[in-house]
Amino acid sequence: DATPRDRKIDFLDFQRPHVDHARIAEGGWLHTGDAGSVDTSGYVRVHGRLTSSFKSGAVLVNPEATTAVLRREPQVLDAASIDVTDATLGSLLATAVVLRPGSTLRASDLIARLRQLLPAHQMPRHLILVDELPLGSSGKVQDDRLRELFGTRLHRGTQPGQTAWTVARGIAADAFGVAADDLSQQDTPSSVAGWDSFGHITFVSGLESWLGRVLTLEEIQGLRS
Repeated sequence: DATPRDRKIDFLDFQRPHVDHARIAEGGWLHTGDAGSVDTSGYVRVHGRLTSSFKSGAVLVNPEATTAVLRREPQVLDAASIDVTDATLGSLLATAVVLRPGSTLRASDLIARLRQLLPAHQMPRHLILVDELPLGSSGKVQDDRLRELFGTRLHRGTQPGQTAWTVARGIAADAFGVAADDLSQQDTPSSVAGWDSFGHITFVSGLESWLGRVLTLEEIQGLRS
């Protein structure tokens, strides 16, 4: 929690009696609700809000917890997680990752790594690699621009020259944490390590985002290969 202290904070409290006094601790420390860190040069960096948790179905998800785990990975330069709208669960966790120069990691590699480190409800349902995060002038990730980025990536439809199988295979690769080239139309849950219950839900959500509609129960039950 980025918690500054300054005489101006006391002045702010005096001038604005409606301010949430619970945020001002003993000694004049202000709990901002922002997640921050101090680098070796003494500069403070704000990463996002601590109060950004949201409900996905009936489960409470903390985007910052997932982001913090990714930032500890040696080949990850930066990351940001956010909630995106989902027709089935209300909201889903989506994560954008910036890799360090020279890294050869794929999104599927990161998903496989996160499966070892995170509980299922903290796994991003969508994970994309980007060149940079959308930052504002203060250095904070701009949530609206990040959601627009995911909207562009996830609702892209079938592009010229792509078959439905190509798109579906890419969605499956992201959901199961495997390389798209390793998947075939003959694969089943028993032949793909990441095709567990969580992976299946993620796969269904990805298909629904691509198709722009909610799949029926019969269609979901028929997704065996």
